[in-house]
Amino acid sequence: MYSPLNRQELTTGAVQSQNQGGTASVERIALTASSLVLASPSANRFRDFWVEFFHLKSKI
Repeated sequence: MYSPLNRQELTTGAVQSQNQGGTASVERIALTASSLVLASPSANRFRDFWVEFFHLKSKI
């Protein structure tokens, strides 16, 4: 299910990717993103998720 915990994991993945600068962490974010979107029940959460995802991605 979509939960704050999942969102926190995504944020953690982004920070790790920024620190390591490796593609493995970016792939982990993408996998987490996929699971979050698939588990997200509403269009608003879907939109909010992608806004947050691309915001985090732009920081990497």
